[in-house]
Amino acid sequence: MLGAADAAVPDASLRAMTGSVVELEVEGQPAVEGRLVGFEDAWVTVARADDNEVVSLPRERVVKLRAVDAPVEPPRQRIVGLHFGLSVSLMADARYERFYGFVNGNVLFPLTTLAGTSPWLAFAIGAGVSLPVRKGSNWHVDAFAMVLPLHVSGPYTYLGLGAGAGLRYDGPAGFTFAVKLPLVGISARAGQSPFGYDAPFRTSYAFGFFYLAGLMGLPLVSVGYRF
Repeated sequence: MLGAADAAVPDASLRAMTGSVVELEVEGQPAVEGRLVGFEDAWVTVARADDNEVVSLPRERVVKLRAVDAPVEPPRQRIVGLHFGLSVSLMADARYERFYGFVNGNVLFPLTTLAGTSPWLAFAIGAGVSLPVRKGSNWHVDAFAMVLPLHVSGPYTYLGLGAGAGLRYDGPAGFTFAVKLPLVGISARAGQSPFGYDAPFRTSYAFGFFYLAGLMGLPLVSVGYRF
């Protein structure tokens, strides 16, 4: 039997690859792939990749040692997230490939106006596309169309329609940070005054209430977790 000094694969190579996945070319039989467990002067021991069976091969018959890249698990795909907004709001969103959508509801206004005759309500519903800042980046640029229902004190309810954009970070562990802002849009007014007279809803009001609905209904800045 050959000694370790005469073996085709030296101790230094076996020692360097101990614990790694390797392929052993064995004289007179098919190659064996598995995790290198250990070695001695006369034996090389591996846990086979196909069934994890631990086998010892005569070292004198091992003629080559090759490193094998261990399979890399793809990153977990996180789709649905829950977030808390700077505007004191709660948001649920979903990201799948290049699609991005969200629903946000302001919590502060209903809680602080619940005792009144007409509680304030502000929501934002949006859907659009999400593109990474660069390939493989955790930062994404979001562009979306959105609907912004808004009700403040009084007989009127406003509905904003327009576009928004944002910047979002989705960490590999689930942490998310995002900024969302209204870009351009217009709003409509519904409802009637109890006094029988409704002031004209001018164009400047239509634009102004769109941005007001966006500032009240969007989270603006949010942090959360994506599952």
